[in-house]
Amino acid sequence: MRSQVRLPDPIAAVFITEQLADRQTAAPDFLREKLAIQNLAEVMSDHPDEVLPRLVKLGMEICGAHSAGISIFEPEVGQFRWYALAGELATFDGATTPRNFSPCGVCLDLAQPILMEHPERAYDWIRDAGITVPEVLLVPLTMKGADAASASRCRPYYADERGTASTAMPPGP
Repeated sequence: MRSQVRLPDPIAAVFITEQLADRQTAAPDFLREKLAIQNLAEVMSDHPDEVLPRLVKLGMEICGAHSAGISIFEPEVGQFRWYALAGELATFDGATTPRNFSPCGVCLDLAQPILMEHPERAYDWIRDAGITVPEVLLVPLTMKGADAASASRCRPYYADERGTASTAMPPGP
């Protein structure tokens, strides 16, 4: 789908999604995944307001990530808001990023997982915040039955213990 969207040169320079195909994935740990899904279902049932933080923490644990979070597109103001940030970027929980000038926006445009290397080189607002991100993996999640063009989307992103994005992907819709 990337061929249908022309990325500006500074963004194309940090866009490394094609590397995902060449990376070795960890062997699946079905028991761990089953227990994580059961735990998430329990949280959904007993404490629905804690679903996003638990989802993020489970993703971090399974991926061995340094940081993770979810950003939700707010179409009425044209921005993404970060929710349930955990790890090294937790201080930015609740912060916003611009729709048309962010890795989240690229993920929304392409409607596929994307991988970027040092996005602070392309986005001055990341650099100005003093953030260094070796890699960021963003995965679009759509709401069932929602029009893909107008759906709010969430993006979990994970960086593993080496500071590189994990290729672990959440289950499909």
